[in-house]
Amino acid sequence: MLNIHDKQRVITGKVRFIQLKLQPSGNRNRENGTAYLITVLIPKSDAATKRKMDAAVHGAIEEGVRVRWKETNCLTVSSPVRDGDSMADQVCHGHWVLTATAKPDEKPGIVDRDFQPILNSNDIFAGMYGRVSLYFAAEDLASGTGIGVYVKNIQKLEDGTDLDDSRANLEVDFIESA
Repeated sequence: MLNIHDKQRVITGKVRFIQLKLQPSGNRNRENGTAYLITVLIPKSDAATKRKMDAAVHGAIEEGVRVRWKETNCLTVSSPVRDGDSMADQVCHGHWVLTATAKPDEKPGIVDRDFQPILNSNDIFAGMYGRVSLYFAAEDLASGTGIGVYVKNIQKLEDGTDLDDSRANLEVDFIESA
């Protein structure tokens, strides 16, 4: 069980969700042990969350050296937090970008602003704003050592512009073809 004071655990400030896969999908994700996935944008102005993430990464590296990797040079461990200014997608600029996953049997809890469970999947979408509970852990990756990030819980704070381009808009589809 996670301790709220665990240095590898982070509760973010307000973030924007740009990718949400919170319904278990097919065998492809189950094969690599991932069923749920979120990608969040953390504003660079949120220095407190960035400090907590940096400390969690450091804690995960310490855990990895002590327990998992033994003699691995921790200078080769890459951080899972990416600089959105270096990404092609303009929506990422001015943010730190982080992707977190969860295993099929560890579905994240999802609540609204008042901590009431959100049961309707249509209420959760890429573009909304919220907070997220994350856990950073040492991992053995195909490319070497690294830090995995696991989503534990999600709190929706407010709606935002829907960023999911994969959902077809009925009116646009049929007006354009008329």
